[in-house]
Amino acid sequence: AADGHDMSHVLDRLLAELGRAILGQTELLELVTISHLARGHLLLEGLPGLGKTELIKALSKHAPVPVFAASAIRRDYLRVTV
Repeated sequence: AADGHDMSHVLDRLLAELGRAILGQTELLELVTISHLARGHLLLEGLPGLGKTELIKALSKHAPVPVFAASAIRRDYLRVTV
């Protein structure tokens, strides 16, 4: 079992690796990492070219993560823009 120190090290390492792929988005990287570690679902939305795909590629490279990509969101999904 991992103790708090080990988990802190894992979190710091993952954030550092993601930070190499996505610059200047510390809050976004923290939210994505928390969602992943909590085994939650995450919807990334934004204008083209903002790095959403690169972020998911970096996350999947450093932590196993199932990815579902959709170009349109069904109307019955709850969507929150942060």
